[in-house]
Amino acid sequence: MSEEKQRLVVDTSVCIDLFNGRIVSETVRLPYDFLLPDVILVEELKEPSGEELIRRGFIAAGTTGEEMRTVEELSKKYGRPSRNDLFALTIAKVRGLTLLGGDKDLRNSARREGVAVHGTIWILDRLIAESNIIDEIAADALERIMSSGARLPRKECTDRLRKWRMPN
Repeated sequence: MSEEKQRLVVDTSVCIDLFNGRIVSETVRLPYDFLLPDVILVEELKEPSGEELIRRGFIAAGTTGEEMRTVEELSKKYGRPSRNDLFALTIAKVRGLTLLGGDKDLRNSARREGVAVHGTIWILDRLIAESNIIDEIAADALERIMSSGARLPRKECTDRLRKWRMPN
């Protein structure tokens, strides 16, 4: 009998980072199910498209009535993050899942709501830990993500690049 995979809710910025880093295929081989809120699939993801991510292994996550009400409550409570980001936060909160988010306001709101949150660098760390990619590939991916304009914490990126580029 196989174990059920841990489910993670993914926001738009992380999807874009994975795409720009050219590591979507490697990411979906991790022992997680990656859920994309339907509103993000339809309204936000253009490059990559939501349909492309679904074809590559992400899972569409519809929103329940309870979750819609929670989005409304959170949008009154927080001026930021964006309403669409609140869908990702809400699904993670209501379903007791971990959120993968890159937006600072989203991450802060998630923490205030008691939702575990990770980001793109965490995924790169997991890819290495699970032997899905080697250090050099992770460094190349991170450099592509950074050069595409992602707002990742500079010190963490520099530390990872130094570690991953260091000869053994």
